[in-house]
Parts: sequence; structure tokens; C-alpha cells
Amino acid sequence: MQSPLFGLVIVAAVPHLILGGAGIDRLIVQLPARHRIGALAYATYARATDLGNGRFLYPILGIGGPLATWAALVVALMTGAAGSVVILLGVASGLAVLHTLATSQAAPTMLRIGRAENRAELIAPLLDRFTRLSWIRAALQVLTAAALLWLLVGQGELK
Repeated sequence: MQSPLFGLVIVAAVPHLILGGAGIDRLIVQLPARHRIGALAYATYARATDLGNGRFLYPILGIGGPLATWAALVVALMTGAAGSVVILLGVASGLAVLHTLATSQAAPTMLRIGRAENRAELIAPLLDRFTRLSWIRAALQVLTAAALLWLLVGQGELK
């Protein structure tokens, strides 16, 4: 029988895995396309995606993942989980804090892209800033997901 902590770690891992995968796709596939299609075309695309359905999906994942991660750490501490479990959840929780901080800079940048006048000289610097922040966010998302996966795969103490 699985422990409640195991289930909570799964609930925490899923959003981070989705965000990590989406972040890699954004960095390798989507954002480089702006150089081929231009800043204005990419801004139109971002307005339809990130500022379309993404306005609902990304906050659910970006808030739900860290909250579940932090909750798992609290449960692990309260139930006296093994030290290795607490350490991995602490690492994942710290990475989730950093991801949240990076997102607090990236999200307003994307909102500015959505509101900006359709002029390349206004949008291009915003896209450059969003790209830099996206590298940081993706790295943190992937590392958080990796810590949680490591915990799920390698720690019998959760079961």
C-alpha cells in the first residue's frame, strides 16, 4: 500500500514534469522561431497561446506544482520521513521557490508583450527578456521535476 506522502509527491511531480517539458519545447522549438517569423508574428502567436488558453493552464500548473511540493515537504517533516526523503523534498521545494520567483518576472513580461503596440522595436526587447527568463525557468522546472522523480524512483521510504 502506498503512503499518502507518495501520492502527494506524485501530485507535485506531474505539474513540474509538464512545465519542464513545455519549457524545453518553448526554448528549443517555439522561441527560436521568432527569428524566422519576426517579433510581430511571434507576438501574435504568443497572444493566441500563452495569453489565450495558457492564461488558465500555466497558473494552475505553476502554482499547483510548488504548493504540492511544499505540502509534501511539510508532511515529510511532520511524519518523520527518512532523511533522504526530506533532503530531496527540501531541494525540490527550494527549486520551486526559485522557479516561482523567475516566473514572477517572466509572466509580467509576457503580459507586456500582449499589451504592447504592434511595433517590432517595442516587442523585440520584451521577447529577448522573456527568452532569458525562460531559460532560467526551464532549468529550474526540469531540476525540480528531476528531484521529485528521483524521490519517486529511488526512495523505498515513500512506500
